[in-house]
Amino acid sequence: SPPPGSGKADVPANILFMVDTSGSMRTRASSIGSQLRHAIDVAVDSNGNQFVVSHHGSKIFKYDSSGTYLKTIGRYGSGKGQFRYPFHIAIDSNDNIYVADYYNHRIQKLTNDGNHLQSFTGLSNPTGVTVDSSGNVYGSGYGSSTIRKWNSGGTYETQWASSRPYGLSAYGGNIYVTNYSGHKFYKYSSAGTLENTWGTEGNDRPVDIEVTADGIYIVTRGHYVQKYNSSGTYVKRWGGIGSTDTKFYYPYGLGSDSSGNIYVADLNNHAVKEFDSDGTWVGTIGGSDLSRLGEAVKVIKKLVSSSDLTSGANFGLMGWHSRATMKVNISSQGAAQIYNTVDSLRASGGTYLDSAMNLARSYFTGAGSPMDKKASCQKNILIVISDGYWYDRQASTIAKNLYDSY
Repeated sequence: SPPPGSGKADVPANILFMVDTSGSMRTRASSIGSQLRHAIDVAVDSNGNQFVVSHHGSKIFKYDSSGTYLKTIGRYGSGKGQFRYPFHIAIDSNDNIYVADYYNHRIQKLTNDGNHLQSFTGLSNPTGVTVDSSGNVYGSGYGSSTIRKWNSGGTYETQWASSRPYGLSAYGGNIYVTNYSGHKFYKYSSAGTLENTWGTEGNDRPVDIEVTADGIYIVTRGHYVQKYNSSGTYVKRWGGIGSTDTKFYYPYGLGSDSSGNIYVADLNNHAVKEFDSDGTWVGTIGGSDLSRLGEAVKVIKKLVSSSDLTSGANFGLMGWHSRATMKVNISSQGAAQIYNTVDSLRASGGTYLDSAMNLARSYFTGAGSPMDKKASCQKNILIVISDGYWYDRQASTIAKNLYDSY
């Protein structure tokens, strides 16, 4: 029989995950992986091909309907077919693509294969772009608080004021616009007449908008997709912050296909996530090459969901960077609590292991210690998860003293 305290007999082991959440843990875990980085918007053509805008990469990735990478369009620069931190993308009925080229202050029209056709100018820092069923092009100038319209031949037609416009969507002869700073979204006629104004549910900041036969979809700064009916009445939301297939970490863009499926460009998860019209997850492109913290979170969730481990151990969770915080106290319910909590860890700050070890010592030796004082033997395990770059003035000494004493 195994000895008491091994987690296999009468006394469960105490296991504390001490997770480094410093700024360096934001770094990609590997330079090798999916092509996709910082996906800020997505559009789908008539063949189901997905065009994903990489904001920081200043390029567009094309994938087929099954999510297989096909090609890269553009690169950083100011020439034709080049981009400087592009934002949103749209596709017309001929499958040409339109890109809001933010720091080049233009909308670019390209063929489906990425050849430059035309540039539309006159906007300051365009973020949004959409094309209506007649081929008219609309761009939102975030810097100038302006919506600008060109006809299908590229001739400027009109413009109108709209406060801090961000995302655009053309549907049913109307133009829908998000007001990021005003927590609102608007419905205009194609000539710029305001027809309706709605506030977002929970006063969340709206980023992009996509309108389909199934309703109005808003992606928000609060890491959600909100759905409204065609009258602007709130229906539901899905998402929330996290790194799983059904969660988001700063989603910025929306797209849709001919079946009414909704695509979400999940910026800091480096992924595009597909849902049906009611919010049920369908599939994901990218996201497999996680940050260092993301990889750690993935492993921890596997560990705490293993009954072989949780049946003989109590688990707890600490996050540490410039300071340390107990996220989940060690207990028999700790594994389940960690599974539901660990996705909320965010990387920032310095890397001071001293603070983590000082907190661990206080926790294990203090009044709230998880150690069973009635047990003659009990295993207590501290698992430090880090990328190895830490400040250690006292940490090693504290760890040795704990090991020797307990």
